[in-house]
Amino acid sequence: EDETYTKIFSREKLYHMKKNQILQGVDTYWLSQPLETMFNHTHSLSVEGGVDDVRVGLDARYSNQNGVMKDSKRDNMGAGVTIDYRTNKLQIKNKSSINLVKSQNSPYGSFSTYVNLKPYYNLYDMSTGEIVKEYEWIDGGVPERNPIWNVVNTKNYDRSEYVEYANNFAMNYFFTDQIYIKGTFSVSRKVEDSEKFVDPKDSYFGSSLIQG
Repeated sequence: EDETYTKIFSREKLYHMKKNQILQGVDTYWLSQPLETMFNHTHSLSVEGGVDDVRVGLDARYSNQNGVMKDSKRDNMGAGVTIDYRTNKLQIKNKSSINLVKSQNSPYGSFSTYVNLKPYYNLYDMSTGEIVKEYEWIDGGVPERNPIWNVVNTKNYDRSEYVEYANNFAMNYFFTDQIYIKGTFSVSRKVEDSEKFVDPKDSYFGSSLIQG
């Protein structure tokens, strides 16, 4: 009976705490916290020239793709060189390229986290003005973390990159206009690297959310 009364009292207390937040005008729009409007751009440059039977082409490109989640991005840059040799009977073409891609995930985490946060959770502590770390207004005593606290107070990051090298070779030899042999050869190599760091100050480590 005492246990039942304690649960009812606890729920009543939580109810009044939440109601008090609403009456004080707390109405946090969490969905706007991790999002931003970004400008993306792409650039490319190509140069071609040659003498007699040889043509040489150079190209370079760069694209910047910023995600709608704050501080998420993907940069793509590359360059290539093409050599084209042609005579009456022989055609040889070789293209070498290198491509570098760097990406970074948003330190704001998953958008679904913000979908589940309640509008009566205030972003800042009303008495200190500091960002709230956790919200304890959940039945059962398990607090819910404020993801913005980690963004401001930690140096978490999740990033990756890869470099890809490629070479494509093609050769045609014409015995006549209708009879010829063709050969192609290609090789590529991709080197990937990723790095993820969770700051020891992350609220996850010091939270009762960790269940043993």
